[in-house]
Amino acid sequence: MDIPFEERKQLSDAEREEIRNYYRKMQEHFHGLQAYHLLLDDLYHELLEYHYFVEDLYHTTMESL
Repeated sequence: MDIPFEERKQLSDAEREEIRNYYRKMQEHFHGLQAYHLLLDDLYHELLEYHYFVEDLYHTTMESL
């Protein structure tokens, strides 16, 4: 149920601080996830390069047999 904006209660200082702390924690978690995502992306591209290297090595070996 929506409460019209004019009727919403004012937040106490403690409630505002709690919301700020929660928001700060969510930002920290989000930034941590972004950093983790970038590391995984780097790892993926590195593994892809190794995959292509091994694939080329395999084909070169098969051609030389």
